[in-house]
Amino acid sequence: MFFKNVLSLSFCFFFIFSVCGQTETIPEEDVSLDVQKWFYSQYPKSSEAIWGKEHTASSKERYKVAFVFENTKMSAIYDNEGDRISEQKEIVTPHITLVNYVQDNYEKPKIKEVILKTDFVSNEITYIMDVKSKDNGNEILLFDEDFNRVIQEFVSSN
Repeated sequence: MFFKNVLSLSFCFFFIFSVCGQTETIPEEDVSLDVQKWFYSQYPKSSEAIWGKEHTASSKERYKVAFVFENTKMSAIYDNEGDRISEQKEIVTPHITLVNYVQDNYEKPKIKEVILKTDFVSNEITYIMDVKSKDNGNEILLFDEDFNRVIQEFVSSN
């Protein structure tokens, strides 16, 4: 069971880091003491922490960590001073509104994963659903804190 959790957590960590930018995996010793202090005060007794460091376009460093807290897979992003920027938490039992939306709009859907993302800078809550269906294949769906579907708009640079 431990190996499966580490493997799953590692995949979650890889996904978060690959989607969010140029991040390098680092040992905990290389993480700012301010960041470590805030992380362990906010998530005491967390386990399986995997740390990463990202350099943003504005040359600011951010620390990312994937971990298990109270038997839940989570991740968090901190700035260099230890201020928490965002948190992602795996939701094992999705809200019925989310389940109903998928069942009403997709043929033979399977909810693969649901993540609750809290952005502490903008104070926004987003539900991220990974859904597989017969008609659309794999798809990522976004919902706001009131469970309203958020449609993603992609802007071309051309």
